[in-house]
Amino acid sequence: MARPSEDADQAVLTPPEPERDPEPDPPAAESTVDAGAESPPHSQFTYHFNGDVHAFGANFGVSGVAPIRRVTGRISGAEVTEALRHWVAPAEFARAEAVLREHRVVVLVSPDSSGKRTAALALLHRIAPDAEPIRSLVPTDSYARLVSRGFRDNQRYLVHDRVVSEDPLALQRFDAERLIAKLAEANAHLVITTAAAPVERRYFEHLVVDWRPPDRMRLFRAVFGNAPLPAGLDGDLLAARVAQLPPGRVVALAEQLAEQPDTALDVLRDSARGKVVEWFDAGPTRRDVLTVAALAVVYGLSEQLFEQLLADLLDQAGLSEPSGQGGLSGVSGLGGTGGEAEQPDQRPAPDQAFPQRRAEWSSRHPLITTTRADPRGTGRPRGGRRVVFRAEDYREWVIAELVERYDHELWTPLRAWMRRVARSGPPEARVQLAFAVALLSRDSVSEVEESLLAEWSDGGPAERLTASCVLSMMCVDDSLAPDALRIALDWATGADQADQADRQRAVTAAGALGGALGIRYPAEALSWLWLLAMRDSPVRDTACASIAALIGETAGDAEASRFALGLTTAELRDRLRGNARGAEAEAALDVVTTLLSSVRADTGEPVVSVLLREQPDNTDALGALWAEVLRSAAHSEPAVTALRQALEGLGQDDTARQAAHRLGAAVRSGLSDSDRVLLTQDLAEVLRAGPRQAGLPHALLSALLADQPTAATAPGPATTEDTATAGSGQDQTYPVVEERRLAPVRRRWWRFFRRRRDTAELPERRPGTVHVFEVDGEYATCGDRGHPRGHHRVVVRAVSVSVVDVRERTVVARLTVPSANAAAAFQIEAVFRCQVTAPEEVAGTGLTDLAPLLTDHLAQDTLLPNLGTGLPVSAVNQLWPRADARIRAYCVVDPPSVPGMTVALQRVDVLVARESRGAAQGRAWQPGPAAFGHDGDELVDLFGRTSDAVSTTSTTRPVAPAGPAGAEPHQHQQRAHGPRVFDEDELN
Repeated sequence: MARPSEDADQAVLTPPEPERDPEPDPPAAESTVDAGAESPPHSQFTYHFNGDVHAFGANFGVSGVAPIRRVTGRISGAEVTEALRHWVAPAEFARAEAVLREHRVVVLVSPDSSGKRTAALALLHRIAPDAEPIRSLVPTDSYARLVSRGFRDNQRYLVHDRVVSEDPLALQRFDAERLIAKLAEANAHLVITTAAAPVERRYFEHLVVDWRPPDRMRLFRAVFGNAPLPAGLDGDLLAARVAQLPPGRVVALAEQLAEQPDTALDVLRDSARGKVVEWFDAGPTRRDVLTVAALAVVYGLSEQLFEQLLADLLDQAGLSEPSGQGGLSGVSGLGGTGGEAEQPDQRPAPDQAFPQRRAEWSSRHPLITTTRADPRGTGRPRGGRRVVFRAEDYREWVIAELVERYDHELWTPLRAWMRRVARSGPPEARVQLAFAVALLSRDSVSEVEESLLAEWSDGGPAERLTASCVLSMMCVDDSLAPDALRIALDWATGADQADQADRQRAVTAAGALGGALGIRYPAEALSWLWLLAMRDSPVRDTACASIAALIGETAGDAEASRFALGLTTAELRDRLRGNARGAEAEAALDVVTTLLSSVRADTGEPVVSVLLREQPDNTDALGALWAEVLRSAAHSEPAVTALRQALEGLGQDDTARQAAHRLGAAVRSGLSDSDRVLLTQDLAEVLRAGPRQAGLPHALLSALLADQPTAATAPGPATTEDTATAGSGQDQTYPVVEERRLAPVRRRWWRFFRRRRDTAELPERRPGTVHVFEVDGEYATCGDRGHPRGHHRVVVRAVSVSVVDVRERTVVARLTVPSANAAAAFQIEAVFRCQVTAPEEVAGTGLTDLAPLLTDHLAQDTLLPNLGTGLPVSAVNQLWPRADARIRAYCVVDPPSVPGMTVALQRVDVLVARESRGAAQGRAWQPGPAAFGHDGDELVDLFGRTSDAVSTTSTTRPVAPAGPAGAEPHQHQQRAHGPRVFDEDELN
């Protein structure tokens, strides 16, 4: 986190957190430097300007860091009492308690030392103060592991500093749902504290509480009491220092002020700049200066790596280790160079002691120390001890003093070493180097640009990445950001695109513009990135990735996303003007395809999924972009794949279905009818290939196919009488018309005659049907489409025979769905065109009535039976487009499957159910308006109409011939969908 310099108007840079595998842009932010502090696992910069103080873990010399102890298992009542001795509840405590009581689990999220563990104990103690001891669980356990452990009835559990799992978010969501169910079954309560909660924020936002520490001065007074402050202690100084400390150190400071006021006063009056100046004024040795300079450049690395880097710097400056073991020959290909060759008489004597430099760093050096704090904030050590400054502020002041005090004798070897680290150093060292160069640029941007950035910008991949990181870090400072933008644009406008160095600088600029520079200057960055995307690879590839990354960074800001997407749409349409399909048009479509396929670096979820879910107002812009790439033959396949990934990233709830429906409607508006017809099957195949997603493909395709012309039309309005009298083939059994058992054929006494079955035993075969015989558990025809012969082997040996209709027939599946009116309902009829292709398979199933099977299939769509909820019975014409699009989309994504048959949806009709018309005609029940609330007048008016008037409420869309109308819905449909009711907004 950033902290203010002595000048309140001067923005300051925050040291980045040392990462093992940093992202190209932007690098990670620095975390704590103190062994007792919690560390935020940032993957990006956090910007704070003009006096916002954040000194996480800064060591002010206050004692009281808790010793190492067991943190899992039972937490005794005495320990809870001790932890809550100075408890001060922050504002978030009430909400956290309410969430825990309602859902039995709450997730406290805070990246810094905010007293989350004490808060968790306070919450669990408040829930059940007299229950069994709280159980602390292993923080590395996944949700699946926690579920497998089980929970005891009425027990309280704590997972402190839970490590973020690397499992896919969808799998974590499934396991988290099981965890919540298990807690409910056991009536147990669980508090989870963590520094990051991607899966919880994505799928269980209602369980997440962003924790804030209590007011520091309130906490200080709770510990110190109302006694007057020690003499000589300024209240403003105390408030400023206390505001920088985590709650645990506030308690320790208050206790120290009460017990040892003189020591505490010295700590409070300590000045970072004063300590650094005092050390340099003492005249440190060359080695000491180079050691401090190396730490200022490559800060927070592991002890072993820092020692190797330092040895290489000493070798570069001609101060090689006497043992000759300096250099970085074992790290990232770096080897010792530059120093004078060691002479034999320089070797240490056998009785010479080894220097104890690690002890000097950890305990005796006035500026340097070591820490085991985990830079990722996962709650466990990684990579051993890290070398850091004793105070976070020291790094900035060390660099300032180096610039002020030393000339080329120091800076020549130091710059040479920095170039080598940028060229072939480990990634975490390059990230820290980039931050140090950004700090150094405060003194002279031009010198940094000429001596370091110019060489790195057209160097190897590692050097270009370092240069890009430098510009991103410079952008954090208000005074340096314009220079960073200028340098990037200078690199982007290379004079000769054919020149290798100019191309490399353009790649570096594209990488930088996709990071902090793009966030600070979005219009300039996006415009330049689009221009760079029109060049050849690798400039194009980097620019495409940067555009996607930049738009992904705006996911939390709807206004910024709207601007970025609007600019992207304008750039695309400008290059597609006049249906052009040249090189620029193809490059522009490449950019959009990359954008739609991109994922967030921090969570791994698709960027467009975040935008669709959290920023519904931007759905139209995304739909327009998708429509353009879906129309391109070269880009349609990756675009469809990206569409499936986006649906997978939306989640499984009602909000996800609404987002999918909105996206389908937005894509539809950018496609012609012919485009939609061509894309439907491709979309369905790809969407079916993915995991089942709670109807999301159906929602998208129903919106995409809405208002698409049907295959046939009818001239006039349809009524229930029309469908009841029209022949649909459902007055007979279908597809198996008849089944009959056959008696064995007896062998005649004269053996020289073959056995023969009397054909009178066989059922009549009407036109368009075939006989299928069951022989030895298998089904077969006799191979004769004419009259079967009694002596045929199949006919003689058959134990049963079936008559199967093989002509094309229409079958009507009917669903009765409720309307907004209590006594009326809609009837949705889906007309299917069916034909038997393998009569043997059909006979084996014994299927005599296909309509219930098709009705059951439609009933699997959980939203279809609720489409009419909220619509009056008179709004048949409003319901038809919804039902038509929904059923057609469902049958495309999940078509009916009947062995031995082809089944295809022909059309969808919507009618007023017969039972509703009967009530209207008979007038046996005539309630007043009060019986139906706001819908009473409308319903009474409808019931007062004649039967002819009621008939006209059916849709004017084409109607299939149907069998008896008004059939009761299938029992399975009633069981599956009766309890749940959706509102109209959810279906649109």
